[in-house]
Amino acid sequence: MNQMDKLLEMLGENAKLYEDLVEQSKEEREALENGGIEKLEKITAAKESITFNLKIVEEKRKELLVKISQEFNLPHASITLKELAERPECGKIREKIMKLRERLNGALRQATALNIFNSRLIENAVSVMKKSLLYALPPREHASTYSNGKMDDIPTASGSVLRKTF
Repeated sequence: MNQMDKLLEMLGENAKLYEDLVEQSKEEREALENGGIEKLEKITAAKESITFNLKIVEEKRKELLVKISQEFNLPHASITLKELAERPECGKIREKIMKLRERLNGALRQATALNIFNSRLIENAVSVMKKSLLYALPPREHASTYSNGKMDDIPTASGSVLRKTF
């Protein structure tokens, strides 16, 4: 298999991984909206696995592009798929490269948009939880009429401290 065929195969694999990431992000959105914590944990694990695989494929793709750039006497640091497809040496596979480029760009745009949306859902949920805690806990300055008057600092997972009266 020549270098260009390897690149096409790798781009297809890369696009598939991004498409898988999009699907997981859609499921993540559903789980966030419906409160499916157990499902969310599974989705997070799947997304981490996909992201790990994407990093591996991306490193291999970069290495391959360096070899292809050397073969075509191009500066490897700046070559893009579009520039590569425009090379005369890529005549037969130009269309395949451009289709894979569009597929990759589309999946990447979708994954980015979904992740931004999901991040906002998470931020909103955390904000609601913080506000709920503020109402549930008595004021920090003094003990409430329901406490024994003792105040204690409680460290949280985030590193902040809550002052609680008992």
